[in-house]
Amino acid sequence: MNILLFDANHCIAEALTQSFQSVYMLEFTDRLKGQGKLCQYKSGQRQESLLTFDLLEDEAASIAAWLDQHDVRLEAMVNNLEQVTDKSLLETSLVQWQESLLINLHFPFLLVKALVPYLSERGQCIHLSSTMAVSGESGAVNYASHKSALESFSKSLSRECSERQIRSNVISVSPRCWKETNGVQQVSQMIYQMCYNPASFLNGQVITFDNGETLS
Repeated sequence: MNILLFDANHCIAEALTQSFQSVYMLEFTDRLKGQGKLCQYKSGQRQESLLTFDLLEDEAASIAAWLDQHDVRLEAMVNNLEQVTDKSLLETSLVQWQESLLINLHFPFLLVKALVPYLSERGQCIHLSSTMAVSGESGAVNYASHKSALESFSKSLSRECSERQIRSNVISVSPRCWKETNGVQQVSQMIYQMCYNPASFLNGQVITFDNGETLS
């Protein structure tokens, strides 16, 4: 099984390399410029870099071309890109708002658009979001707004890709969950389960990891 992880520097990355035999990852050298390297992990071991990319320059066309050239099909794409700015609305500058939009929404849009043709039939997109998108948090106006938009993006994507039986779902994680001792492992296990034991009726949904924090 091949999966593609959008951000190698995220805390979930190491756990996924231990769970999956083959993991492709984007290693950003400059996140705000969308520049980096595509690399592969096999059985937890990093292999040589496969190519360099520039998302703002070619909109992920170089990554798509490499997948096409090497006849690689993906069973899952995991969008774990995020940019958090701990500032209130009045403290948030236009530049900070745009940077959050770029990382949390624009880059995922470019990557999914370019690479969804390389998902195998019955493959899936899994997006990591935050319970802040629902609950709202002081000092997270831009992050909460853009993650909320990402969840809507996933729901629309699930409808568009249904003819190929490709699913799109969100795992919404509480900030507290990431801080727990086994929080990362629990999210990793959910991704593993969604990939290896796919439920055909699980599509366009938001799965919440928050121990009931957002219950109304």
